[in-house]
Amino acid sequence: MPKLVGPPGSLEGISGSVAASHAYADNGEYRLTLSVTDDDAATGSDVVTVTVMNVAPTVNAGEDRATVEGQLVELSGAMFTDPGTGDTHTATIFWGDTTSSDGTIVALAGGGFAVQASHVYADNGTYAVIVRVTDDDEDFGEDSLAITVDNAAPELEAGADRTVDEGITLLLTGPSFTDAGTRDTHTATVNWGDGTLESLAVAE
Repeated sequence: MPKLVGPPGSLEGISGSVAASHAYADNGEYRLTLSVTDDDAATGSDVVTVTVMNVAPTVNAGEDRATVEGQLVELSGAMFTDPGTGDTHTATIFWGDTTSSDGTIVALAGGGFAVQASHVYADNGTYAVIVRVTDDDEDFGEDSLAITVDNAAPELEAGADRTVDEGITLLLTGPSFTDAGTRDTHTATVNWGDGTLESLAVAE
């Protein structure tokens, strides 16, 4: 309550205080106007400048993942929060194999945002993946996870059974293979079944 300052009838008047709180949705410079009105409808006002600083997003990349080369791996569990509710965001995923792609940002019902993305690794290995979220003020937050990619064995089709007379050279034509690991290199051997093992040239 206002407090009387000095004896009744003095010129010192009364004093009081007010309290308020507010969270700004975006960074910037704001003019705050505070007004006090008495019961005779007279108003006194004062203005202060509030400078609101930007805060970078806080990113959680999610748990480490495992996949197989050539298979689509989904980035699940990646999310971020930002106290600047007026900010807009973009997401970039650095997949650890010299490639990157944009992520899709989805608002979550419980608050915060999910980052969705997918990728196919061309070779086995363990990759350090970085999820980076940048706001409209170009501040960013990031977090990392590891994706372990297992090798996929080549799939070979040797073709149909053959019949040949003894002493006649069998021409082994038609066998082909595929490999989900598009950066793999290959060697080939044939075991003729009679104790003969031979290395073969591979055309890729």
